[in-house]
Amino acid sequence: MIEDSKHKGFQYIIVYQLDRFARNRYDSATYKAKLKKSGVRVLSAKENITDDASGILIEGVLESMAEYYR
Repeated sequence: MIEDSKHKGFQYIIVYQLDRFARNRYDSATYKAKLKKSGVRVLSAKENITDDASGILIEGVLESMAEYYR
């Protein structure tokens, strides 16, 4: 999926919850950075996270909790 994003064939990756995308913060940040370079966003169907500063904070907390419980 990361490699396919370079071909600009899609704009979004929809996951049920963010913890379905990656199980730790490092992987999540790494993959999201690669996707962002290709213009692809990761969206959660269950969690309504905005693009502003508060959304970034909430996303970080949710990812940290997922890693902790893993």
